[in-house]
Amino acid sequence: MKQQTDVMAFLIELIKRFSLKSPKFFQVIQAVGLIAGLITGVPEFLQLLGMQLPAAIAPFASKTIAAASSVLWIMAKLPVDPKAMLESKMPFTTKNQRVINKKPNQQTL
Repeated sequence: MKQQTDVMAFLIELIKRFSLKSPKFFQVIQAVGLIAGLITGVPEFLQLLGMQLPAAIAPFASKTIAAASSVLWIMAKLPVDPKAMLESKMPFTTKNQRVINKKPNQQTL
């Protein structure tokens, strides 16, 4: 039962992280991932509509780059600004920080 509540707390925190503000460095990485995804996605979308694309545009329609840019965007979205994290009271991180920051003579709350 405890393991199930830990999993739920982790999933709730993961969802919260997607809505919180990221640090500036990771916002830049998100933008790069989004732009790369759009550059690779537009030719693929136009081909789906039946449009013939010139041979010079074909290298931009790489599914590997599109998948990598999607993963890059998601991974850059996970880091959260510490101030926003403290204000949102994330259950999983808060509990783990209590254990990590606990001094040997203190008991957890």
